[in-house]
Amino acid sequence: MILILISISISHAPPPPTPKHTSSQSLTTPPSLPLPSRSPTPFPTHKFTPSHPPNSPLHSHSLPSHFPPPFPPPPTKPPKKTHPPPSPPLPPPTPTTTTTQELREAFRPYGWMLTAAVAAGKSTIDTAYDIDDLANSLDFLHIMAYDYHGKWDRRTGHNAPLYSREDEPEEEKMLNVASTLKVYLDEGAPPEKLVLGLGFYGRTFNLADPQENGIAAPTLTTALAGPYTKEEGFMGYNEICEKQTTEKGLWTLVWQKTHQVPYMIRDNMWIGYDDPISVSLKVAYAQKLGLGGVMAWAIDTDDFQGVCSDTRMKYPLLRAINKALTANMNERPSETPRPTKPSLDDDDFDDRFDDSNTLDSREHESGRPSRVGGRGGSAVATPAVTVLLALLLTSLAAR
Repeated sequence: MILILISISISHAPPPPTPKHTSSQSLTTPPSLPLPSRSPTPFPTHKFTPSHPPNSPLHSHSLPSHFPPPFPPPPTKPPKKTHPPPSPPLPPPTPTTTTTQELREAFRPYGWMLTAAVAAGKSTIDTAYDIDDLANSLDFLHIMAYDYHGKWDRRTGHNAPLYSREDEPEEEKMLNVASTLKVYLDEGAPPEKLVLGLGFYGRTFNLADPQENGIAAPTLTTALAGPYTKEEGFMGYNEICEKQTTEKGLWTLVWQKTHQVPYMIRDNMWIGYDDPISVSLKVAYAQKLGLGGVMAWAIDTDDFQGVCSDTRMKYPLLRAINKALTANMNERPSETPRPTKPSLDDDDFDDRFDDSNTLDSREHESGRPSRVGGRGGSAVATPAVTVLLALLLTSLAAR
């Protein structure tokens, strides 16, 4: 009870008395006290002995050694770049022989030979080659005298005809081996530097009409492919002669007398190719012109297993080339003649090989005495007898 009374008495204690002011008194702000006057005290200066040599950049600042060095001067702006004056116009392109000349000089210390594979088409020769300069820079020019025709023509044509036909259009009369060689020789290529390329393969076509199956017959866009090379429109000689052996009697073999090359037909399938006889004729023609040699594209499509011959003779095309070179070695002229035209009327060649190569089907019991027509003219059909080709080649080599 006592504690409660005390708290009550405290809580009800009267407030302190408020002082009373008379009307005569005014409430004014006390005057501000004057601030003491202070004279500025000079900042003490200290003289430091610099720790840097007199020639130091810090010496002129008279800073103590523990001070950081002053900031480097702001970098100056680099001078404004000026564009170089425009280059003079480039000289006209130098001939393509520049590279071959440089290669020849690089090869010279090693005694290496420098050769080139060159095209057979006249348009390419005229546009891309300086024959005279190339002949001076190269040891040999390997002429790829094949692919004159293919399924891209949309009509049949031989891969590598030796001569032209009279009924061909003028622009196509250049698409043969004889015309190509004439272009190179007329342009100044030394014959001893020219190497004639021989194709060990054929070009295939699908005829639009099996009844029209000669040279220049209409064809489809598709074409037969070989079982090994697997390229549409292309078959190696090994694939072609294998068909002649395994499908004997189903194919009609035709010798095109003007072109001096063979082709074969079965239904709507048409294949133009080279065989031992046609490559022998081309070798003989190269020797007649005094060329440096022949080359082949390519030996892997020759009959390297000997499956096309009853005697299992391997490499029949290479053997034919070798025999032709050997047989005609003593007949090579001392002075190289120049061809005068794409030798359609080359009587010495036609007379020499006409009896052996224009095979009449009546000479063989299994032959069919028929003529296969087309815009390319007449051609004699013969059976596919590989042994006969070997015998003919042997007779040619023996002459």
